[in-house]
Amino acid sequence: MIIAIASFKGGVGKTTTAMHLAGFLQTHGRTLLIDTDPNQSAIAWANRGQLPFDVIDEWHDTPAHDYRHVVIDTQARPTPKDFAILADSCEFLILQAASDGSLTGLVHNSRARKAWDAYRQVGQELLVLGGLA
Repeated sequence: MIIAIASFKGGVGKTTTAMHLAGFLQTHGRTLLIDTDPNQSAIAWANRGQLPFDVIDEWHDTPAHDYRHVVIDTQARPTPKDFAILADSCEFLILQAASDGSLTGLVHNSRARKAWDAYRQVGQELLVLGGLA
């Protein structure tokens, strides 16, 4: 299963969500977390100690098919094109919303609206999470 975590705003807890989700999924099968965020926060967490799952950056040549689950921690504010690619390449896309948990702010932003529409056209599952703060 491939799950991507995205957001149209930085600092909403994407990496925290990715880390906890990968930890949970590891209890159900070998799990890989791919850190594609330029901040590399998941890589930094992995370097601090032993995690029950593997963490790599997007440039690492590890075959994802060796894993039952792949979690992708994405860069904040994806372009509509990047958002569409994410939507097309994963089974689930978790859209981490702003701290108030509403989508209202997202759909009024023209860039977010284009990306949202691109995702809806793909027709895959969508889970929207409010902020964790």
